[in-house]
Amino acid sequence: MVARRTAAALAIRGYPGALGINKLKYSEGEPAMGLIYADIDLSNPRDDALSPLTVSALVDTGSITLCVPEHVAVQLDLKELERREVTTADGKHVLVPYVGPVRVKFANRSCYTGALVLGDGVLLGSIPLEDMDLVVNSRLEKVTVNPESPNIPSAVVKQAAGLVLRSGAEHAKEEQTLIVGGQEEIKQEVRRIYAEANAYADEVGGVERGMNILYTPPMFGPKLMVVSVQGAGDDGVRQGTWPDHNQYAVSPYSFGQKMTADFDDAGMSELFRLETVATNLVFA
Repeated sequence: MVARRTAAALAIRGYPGALGINKLKYSEGEPAMGLIYADIDLSNPRDDALSPLTVSALVDTGSITLCVPEHVAVQLDLKELERREVTTADGKHVLVPYVGPVRVKFANRSCYTGALVLGDGVLLGSIPLEDMDLVVNSRLEKVTVNPESPNIPSAVVKQAAGLVLRSGAEHAKEEQTLIVGGQEEIKQEVRRIYAEANAYADEVGGVERGMNILYTPPMFGPKLMVVSVQGAGDDGVRQGTWPDHNQYAVSPYSFGQKMTADFDDAGMSELFRLETVATNLVFA
């Protein structure tokens, strides 16, 4: 099941952290612009008398674990194991129950995990996704089993005095390398777009109302993307390259001011100013 919601709505729902870009497995090259939901079954493996719950879970690989609302924990009689501190999307630190065990089932895959109790919907994080060997298909905006291992889940391990999981430091280093390389590729592609757009503007004799391509610096794996229908000033100024900051956040125009105020009210100022890419469907 696929659905789209605004980033501000996620802050209200109280999910920990902002939406992330899936760095585990993508069957298509580009990250999804919409939010992705997956139908999963949740059950209590300690009590077979309780019926499983089928829920639509928001897929967020920027979060680590499974998150469930209180009513799901009550329905499945999930016992509190401990309390954990989480950081919500508005930057607050709160203690929430950590319950379990929970059995998660998707298609022909299942895993056992714990869950944080918060928000008003189920959130499926990176640990259960990886454990079940699932793939986020950004083009179709859905979750599927790994097509390279459709019948039995696979896992990545390495040989070093026996089979051991790769260390957190190695994982962090790999992710940092991915981000740095991806950022440079994005900049190269955006430079090409600016060159082509400006060459075309020269060919047709300029642009009357101006031309804006990006309102923010280009970014690999932005947490949020804003796309306007057509954005340009009335001064005839043509962008030669991208700005070094989010221009909407300091805009003198009502559209930018209203959008900035909405994100401020939702407690998502940092996400909007520093982790957002903004562009136009039509540049001029």
